[in-house]
Amino acid sequence: MSVDLSKTYYSGFFGLNNGIIRNLIVDGNISITCPVDNGSFNNFGGFCGYNHGTVLNCIFKGQIVSTAVENLACYIAGVVGFNDDGSIELCDNYGNISSDFNVSGICGYNSDGIIDECDNYGTITGKRDATGITEMNNRSKIINCINYGEIIADMVSGEYYPSASGIVGNNYQSVIENCINEGEIVGPFGETGGIIGILDGDASEMTGCTYG
Repeated sequence: MSVDLSKTYYSGFFGLNNGIIRNLIVDGNISITCPVDNGSFNNFGGFCGYNHGTVLNCIFKGQIVSTAVENLACYIAGVVGFNDDGSIELCDNYGNISSDFNVSGICGYNSDGIIDECDNYGTITGKRDATGITEMNNRSKIINCINYGEIIADMVSGEYYPSASGIVGNNYQSVIENCINEGEIVGPFGETGGIIGILDGDASEMTGCTYG
């Protein structure tokens, strides 16, 4: 399947979810093209591009390959692209996912949301930022999640230094509890961490987490 995000701000098996997606498996090879930065978020998730509801007990398998010209707001993930005041629970990613910019195993951007008991097993490769669970955790909560996959961040041309992390790339005024990273983290430059790449904001908390 091929997806052109220049024609929509969010895409996935479902584009927008305001209800409950549960007990589904998505398996296949997906090619994604992100547009030139247009001032808005462009999001793809294996189950939904934009979640304002609940995604429960879902599994993504297969492969995602995303290319972009120059878009720092293109978020690609195995389960949800953008989680806006929604919940992602008991979901797993087994797919190998690569992107020219932001890429995560479970969720691209988590805003005022909850990610609970979700695991990543796939190899996640990004030329900007790569993360096992979510790249951006903004005023949100991640609990009881595990990354088993290899996380690789390569240098994109220019001055930007990438972030590679097992659980969260950028944690802004958010909470991370009881999370574990068991995967190898490969980040030649920038903010690289077993659990978090960047811990930002006075309200940010991390408790009970381990890096195996």
